Amino acid sequence: MADLVVCPSCGRNVDKKHVFKSDPCEVCGEFVCYDCIRRKQILPPSWELPAGTFKYRCKRHVGSFLGLGWQTIKRTS
Repeated sequence: MADLVVCPSCGRNVDKKHVFKSDPCEVCGEFVCYDCIRRKQILPPSWELPAGTFKYRCKRHVGSFLGLGWQTIKRTS
């Protein structure tokens, strides 16, 4: 039987294995489901991180203007 939890972003009951546990939303700090989490690569403030870093936000906090450039994270098994 599935272990269901409520996603704080969309309010749906989802299986625990469908919650993105790598990083929380940068704004609210909550772990949300794969359908709600978005990521965007940003340039680092220093030369020490040439590949850039990723910011994660749930779909509640991406917004329409910030939606440009934000990507949905695909679930990995």
